[in-house]
Amino acid sequence: MLERQFLMKDLNKHNPNVLRQFQERKGWKWFTNNIIDANEYLVKEFYANIAHIRQGTKVTKVWNLKICFDSCAVNKYVVFEKVEAVQYLEKLAMGDAARPWLAEILAIPGSTPAWLTVGVPIVRVTLNFEAKGWKTFVCSRIDPCLNENMLILPRAVLVASIMVGYPINISAIMSINIILAVQKGERSYLYPNFLTKYFKDLGVEPKHYDTEVNAKKPFS
Repeated sequence: MLERQFLMKDLNKHNPNVLRQFQERKGWKWFTNNIIDANEYLVKEFYANIAHIRQGTKVTKVWNLKICFDSCAVNKYVVFEKVEAVQYLEKLAMGDAARPWLAEILAIPGSTPAWLTVGVPIVRVTLNFEAKGWKTFVCSRIDPCLNENMLILPRAVLVASIMVGYPINISAIMSINIILAVQKGERSYLYPNFLTKYFKDLGVEPKHYDTEVNAKKPFS
């Protein structure tokens, strides 16, 4: 599940709030850097090894090095702001009770989205312009998914929390998602481009049979 580079071009004209958040949130400009190609074998080795580590630990081995992937290690590498995401977590814990709040933030102004009703999916066409932009970003970089049309409730809460300016602990979300992907037996490996760069900068030695996969085109 390849990531994408985030382009800042024309954001001030079309989506100034998105531009402001990328400028003000510490570490978020990292998402605007060029993405290197993903090393398929390294990433598969990483996820395969995670499946065998002791529950509760977030350290595994990739080729010649031990790799720590807890939130502190990821945060130290990317240099995101260290925050307590209390407001976001409170909204997340509300579950379906958060739908009215989500509608205020995400829905097209003046509309009453059908997904105010529990069980009705949140679809992209019902989102306002800014929410669509943040959905694309979240589903490609922070909480990856393959469904470009639907927005499940936890991702909707994340998008809305970003839009209103709640502190977001990105490194914690990434670390948890890596473990969950293994526990669920998902076949799409999350964060392959990020992990490849992380391994490379930590000094993991490549193998002659490693295969690189091209990154996706940028989005804005």
